[in-house]
Amino acid sequence: MGRRVKLPGLRQELYKDALADVLGVVDAAAREAAFATRNRRIGVIGTAATIRSRSYETLLRKLVPGVEITARPCPLFVPLVEAGYVDHSSPDKEQITKLVIAQYLTEVRDAGVDTLILGCTHYPLLKAMIGEFMGRNVVLVDPAKTAAHHLERTLSERGLRADHPAGQAHFYVSDTPDSFAQTADLFLGEYKGGPVEQIAIDKF
Repeated sequence: MGRRVKLPGLRQELYKDALADVLGVVDAAAREAAFATRNRRIGVIGTAATIRSRSYETLLRKLVPGVEITARPCPLFVPLVEAGYVDHSSPDKEQITKLVIAQYLTEVRDAGVDTLILGCTHYPLLKAMIGEFMGRNVVLVDPAKTAAHHLERTLSERGLRADHPAGQAHFYVSDTPDSFAQTADLFLGEYKGGPVEQIAIDKF
């Protein structure tokens, strides 16, 4: 799923009714941030909806007693990424993105956080520029990558990891397939390819 979908009570219902373990990106990222922080000051950036939900904040307060959380919505990051204003793009594009990063993250940096959760699937494509602004001593947590590593470890521990080198990718998107194809290079790189099918989220 390209972007996390927030529906009231969905997470609790999934956990309650699931016949198998449910691995969430929020849980994985919060635990990674809790492990990484040294001064108990953690930053969270995401879409306005993610920040309003306080999903990361709720888990972090359970995992790290006395944690200080600085949360900041960064709504312009998504359109910048989708327009190609990402790490290692042209200097003029990077200059614009760096100005937006400074506008959003100065408050977070000034709060003295030593760990920052990139709480949207688009944000890791700005990781180099965000890291440069925040400083080398700040750990950046990518929720999707952290969840993938957690899944790989879990499958290996249970003897469920496939032993063949590659499989067939099939993508399900809520936006138009053409729109997905335009950004697949950015998000997937060498893993792009495979059939793309549009689905209606409200039917699930």
